[in-house]
Amino acid sequence: MDTMHSLDVFRHYDRSHWTLDQLDLTGIDRGLVRPEHITLVKSAVMGESNVIAAVHGFLNEFADDYDFSAFAVIWGYQEVQHHYAFTSWLQAVGEDVDSRAVAAMRAPYEPGSTPSATLATNIVSELTVNHVYRAVGNRVQEPVLADLLLRASRDEAAHAREFRHFAAQRLAQHPDELASVLETLYFYTSDDTIRHPVGVFKSGLDALEGHETIDTGFQLFLDRLAGTGDGRAAGQDPQDLRLAHRPRPVDQREGPSRAGRGPDVTITLPWRDHACFGCAPGNPHGLGLTFERGGDALWTDFDLGHHYESYPGVVHGGIVALICDETMGNLLVLRDGTPAVTTSLRMRYVGTVRVGLPHRVTARLLGAGVDLIKAAAEVTDARGDLVATATATYHPLRSES
Repeated sequence: MDTMHSLDVFRHYDRSHWTLDQLDLTGIDRGLVRPEHITLVKSAVMGESNVIAAVHGFLNEFADDYDFSAFAVIWGYQEVQHHYAFTSWLQAVGEDVDSRAVAAMRAPYEPGSTPSATLATNIVSELTVNHVYRAVGNRVQEPVLADLLLRASRDEAAHAREFRHFAAQRLAQHPDELASVLETLYFYTSDDTIRHPVGVFKSGLDALEGHETIDTGFQLFLDRLAGTGDGRAAGQDPQDLRLAHRPRPVDQREGPSRAGRGPDVTITLPWRDHACFGCAPGNPHGLGLTFERGGDALWTDFDLGHHYESYPGVVHGGIVALICDETMGNLLVLRDGTPAVTTSLRMRYVGTVRVGLPHRVTARLLGAGVDLIKAAAEVTDARGDLVATATATYHPLRSES
């Protein structure tokens, strides 16, 4: 038994691992809890709750490997602890966890192309979550959540180390599985998005429709923190989980259509006599959006009345999506001088867009291929706080000549 790696892991766990009662949930500073924290933690709950299906899959796929199976049980306990720790934090701040959505994560996995590919998948999984938890934990001001994220981050780093140990051991015995490992690593790391196994295999479940998933948290991470080194802009407080490139606050005395406007900033679209509901100035029933440009971004400010609400005092989410689509689409129009039709649009609502209050949508390009162009947009309130994000793909309508 002393030759088994899982025994060393268990001894380390038994000696040094933290416990749930070490989280001071009574010490949560509610004044420092922000809407995006709720979104991130709910997405973490969904990601961590996948553990039951994962352990089930490990025990089936590695039925002939007692050492790894024992490790999988230890790993599973720690991941369940993360699930319940994040759930406990949410409950302490008055937020519910949808048990139906969590139960859907029990959906089983098919075995990997090879056992080595399965282990490589989990190396990527653990390292990805380790990075996101650590980056966010270093930014949030709420002390209990910051503590929890950093504890979980350290655990995920240790898990990656152990999966790497078992992957190396497996490849030494089965070198023919190396190609499947390289394929797996390429699949998860070949572009600038975050592909997490839970998102790849579980995001299409019907019970998750309309709920936060692990992809929600990763997208929020990409929108807010990624691409800025340690996640801060020059002069920005590293504990402040806000936009690294926050648009200027709207001056409510001027009204949203004039906020932050400098000389030669307002743009003109390259056609006349159009009747677009979003941006046509002559459509009496439309929104009459105007746009301003700075650097690589295009933005529009809006302040909508009760004609555009869903629940009392809340702007309809479909209208918010429309404004995001308009801003991203017109950014492409200005780039290419031709229209581009929307092929897909995905919204994430992390706060509330209020009727009668100024907001801003800021759009940027994410990348362009031969036939499709990707863009992203952020909706912020007058304080610069994020309330929604959008990502979309567009197909340019170029002339046939």
